[in-house]
Amino acid sequence: PVLLSGKFLVSLCLASSSVRWCTISDEEQEKCQRLKQECFSQQQSKDFPELICVRKTDHLECITAIKVSGSTTTSYHAIAVVKKGTISSLEDLKGKRSCHTGFKRSAGWLIPVGTLVSKNLLNWSGTESGPPTLFSYIHLFFIADSAEERAKFELLCYDGSRRSVDEYENCYWARVASHAVVARSVDGRTDKIWELLSYALEQMKQKQSRCQLFKSPQDSGKDLLFKDNVIGLIQVPEGADAELYLGPKYCAAIQNLKRGCQRRDKMKLGKAEKSKCDVWSAQSNGAIQCAAAETTDECLIKIIKREADAITLDGGHIFTAGKCGLVPVLTEIPRKYELTSGYFAVAVAKKSDTDINWNTLRGTRSCHTSVGRTAGWNIPMGLINKQNNLSCRFDTFFKESCAPGAPLESTLCKLCKGSGGEGGLSEKYKCKPNSNEMYYSYGGAFRCLIEVGQVAFIKHTTITEFTQGQNRPAWASGVTSSDFVLLNQNGERCPYDKYERCHLAKVCRHAVVSRPERAEVKLFGGQGTQNDVFHMFQSDAKDSLFKDGTECLAVPNENTFEKYLGQEYLESLEQITKCSPSGNNLRLR
Repeated sequence: PVLLSGKFLVSLCLASSSVRWCTISDEEQEKCQRLKQECFSQQQSKDFPELICVRKTDHLECITAIKVSGSTTTSYHAIAVVKKGTISSLEDLKGKRSCHTGFKRSAGWLIPVGTLVSKNLLNWSGTESGPPTLFSYIHLFFIADSAEERAKFELLCYDGSRRSVDEYENCYWARVASHAVVARSVDGRTDKIWELLSYALEQMKQKQSRCQLFKSPQDSGKDLLFKDNVIGLIQVPEGADAELYLGPKYCAAIQNLKRGCQRRDKMKLGKAEKSKCDVWSAQSNGAIQCAAAETTDECLIKIIKREADAITLDGGHIFTAGKCGLVPVLTEIPRKYELTSGYFAVAVAKKSDTDINWNTLRGTRSCHTSVGRTAGWNIPMGLINKQNNLSCRFDTFFKESCAPGAPLESTLCKLCKGSGGEGGLSEKYKCKPNSNEMYYSYGGAFRCLIEVGQVAFIKHTTITEFTQGQNRPAWASGVTSSDFVLLNQNGERCPYDKYERCHLAKVCRHAVVSRPERAEVKLFGGQGTQNDVFHMFQSDAKDSLFKDGTECLAVPNENTFEKYLGQEYLESLEQITKCSPSGNNLRLR
């Protein structure tokens, strides 16, 4: 195990040309002054921030100072270590003697005590004045990964089982975010802080440099300002607040120790789906609550923060949700294709555009379901990026596009229409990754193809869903299924119904992701007791909340996002995710 950042650090920035670093001991203050001299004394730029060392008594005083005036993306495992053969279950902890790193410390207090409270193994009133009486006798340690006297100890896992101390990756109570440098949320000048630290990191690489950002002087103490074993610093992605950085499990542990903490059960949705959800809420007697969000990312953030519970996602967003600690809990089962394990991502063109095939797509007008979605973006753009050596410059391939979620000023938004009509309201929603954009999702991308595009990236059932049957939308009234062809990667143009031969990839079905498993389908499924009152899988607006072709929801056999998506799809995502390590699936010129 490697810790990339250790001791909790606070940065304080006040003056416009300085970064004030908060220290909590004489030894830290001395090291800070040495850093100023040894790392930054040769920096001559007028715009470079000056390092000022500010002495405070403790972390709380530092944070208070930041508040009235002023992260790494790695983590470590919080584990429970017991003497071998002494503890056989979590229940056995009662009445035992425990050792903790410190009151309110992450691995030593918040995670273990919060977990025991959540499992109803410990009564806790929520007071923060001091620790309750927990245990009596036998050595129990809640510590970060340790290798001392391994043969005498074993790990007590989150589920009560036991493992070797070397198996911490499969036997830990929570992953704890590495200690971080923090600043004010408003005008925190994080760019200057990062500039200062980046310069120090570069100085450390010089062979003759005396700059030692992480290592503490041998005669001065240990873990001053930073942990001595830190090997680097990484910028936290923009927009990540404390809850997102710490993660849902850690925040839940803290909330379990707070008095009167109430969990809010909401389903965070796009605006167009809210009306359907409101009906669902009424029929469920308030068991379901609904709210609106403009993007899927906003929904995921709400779920991570425990302000929402569930959302239906396609594979691309399931990947993102999985990386954020969420899991697929229910999967859509379609009426006509119940035996298939997923659907086909296809490229569709008009039959009349005889000069368009997979090999002639450069310079055409394209229609996408949304940036980050499977059939409409991840699969086709991953292939195009690889086959054409785009180096992630996606806006250089097509002449014009509608890819909801792309930067509004890019060519990838040129074909988008917003809410339709004229005026500012239409422009407000232009290229937004939600149903307020006319060309959003499968139906929107297909409509885009009919009205302004030359190729659309959708799933194999979209053509027939909008061109057959009695309830076709007005914009599709003048076309038939046979007016369209599928584009194979070998250059072949196939009839619309030959998707098993002419497709870009086969991918998993949409799924509901959440923290815990939910049971609303028991009341409102295709065979539910209130199906005559509320139809989960029918919508006035196409595919609201769930796909209209869904028969029911089922618990998937795969309980992790990696298993659910499958290795083939995960490998295809590499062509997209490598374009932006920060997680944003789009890179432009």
